[in-house]
Amino acid sequence: MMNTQLRYCSKDKKLNVIINYKAQSVIEKMCRKSSNKETGGIIIGYYNEPHDSAIISAFTSPPDDSQHGNFSFFRGVHGLQSLLNKIWPRHYYIGEWHYHPYAAPSASRPDANQMIEISKAREYHCPEPILIIVGGDPNVNLEYRVYVVPHEQSKIIQLS
Repeated sequence: MMNTQLRYCSKDKKLNVIINYKAQSVIEKMCRKSSNKETGGIIIGYYNEPHDSAIISAFTSPPDDSQHGNFSFFRGVHGLQSLLNKIWPRHYYIGEWHYHPYAAPSASRPDANQMIEISKAREYHCPEPILIIVGGDPNVNLEYRVYVVPHEQSKIIQLS
């Protein structure tokens, strides 16, 4: 991993996601630790002043009540509200991440549906949730795919 940030943007350049290198390092360690099981957590960050870029400051580890499988991950909730209360209002929930070990980081239909539901759910306070999927061999090379549900739309788009 290089000591740089990752940048992703929509085709129209109106939506941007920036992952700082410290957060990238943490997520890659969690992927290596999970071995051949899927894992994940939430994405914490903030938006820049023009609100055209989400800056990811942290990826959480999976809550204790999460369920990990070879081809599935169900994120739990234990401890998340307490964490979010501590970091508010400078940083907040902006989405979900998970890892596909030794596989492509492609969003499944259930992944897309979950993000669309989050965009509409008032309790999340997240009208444009971000989904980051990491895939590949954690000891060789990890690949990221970044998705977002644009505000007031019922579809998920991939950023490049």
